[in-house]
Amino acid sequence: MGRLLTIGMAVYSDFNGLWATLEGIRVSNPDLKSKIEFIVVDNDPLTTDGERTRNYIQNEFNDSHGWKGSYVSVLPRKSTSLRNLIFHAADTPYVLCLDSHVFLTENALVKTIKFIEAGLAGSDLFHGPLYSGNGFIVATHMNPAFRGGNFGTWGILRGQDGSDAFDPNGQPMEIPAHGMGLFLCERDSWLGFHHAFRHFGGEEGYIQEKYRQAGRKVYLLPFLGWVHRFGHSKVNYTNTNIDKLRNHLIGFREIGLPE
Repeated sequence: MGRLLTIGMAVYSDFNGLWATLEGIRVSNPDLKSKIEFIVVDNDPLTTDGERTRNYIQNEFNDSHGWKGSYVSVLPRKSTSLRNLIFHAADTPYVLCLDSHVFLTENALVKTIKFIEAGLAGSDLFHGPLYSGNGFIVATHMNPAFRGGNFGTWGILRGQDGSDAFDPNGQPMEIPAHGMGLFLCERDSWLGFHHAFRHFGGEEGYIQEKYRQAGRKVYLLPFLGWVHRFGHSKVNYTNTNIDKLRNHLIGFREIGLPE
């Protein structure tokens, strides 16, 4: 059987984060090297950081032990929606997109591979619970509301009595939306971000509704836990409310949501 899963990242001047994420995956999952491959889409290839990223993937990451990684440079347009290119470049049935500074919880990849091998993934869209670095649950989903120029506010699944309904050993649960720092879906049925998106923003809420309108579902996979590096590094890419608003308007018009 060939490789089942591509782990894809769009990176912008973040070699250190990329290196830590990829090496963390390799160290923790040596038995999965024949089932996964990696694609890095570099939005900033002409800088020193971009050169380090390219050299690492092309000359260091691929080795005789079976690890496989590919490097794709993109100029001149910069956008987090360029993750569409990961799906064009991937050869595997499924794709797991990560930010270049996301760390997976213990056994997350092992259980994800088993989930795919069991034929349970289909053509739906999957996310995982977001944890803090000290192991506490931060969010199981996003609620559809604007805050700080972004569409989506973090939330934790609750029961009817208000108690915590999240079970890390439970079954997949439908959610309205989630942060796009991590998502899993079938390569050939990926619905795609709008081609006109630029820079940062507009993806959360939009892509999940796009899946629902196509007759599919959006799930939380309790075992696919992740930790995101928030606020510990300089933001090197364009990140303005004007760009976010523009992307939101484009996305909302595409799927028919009120502006």
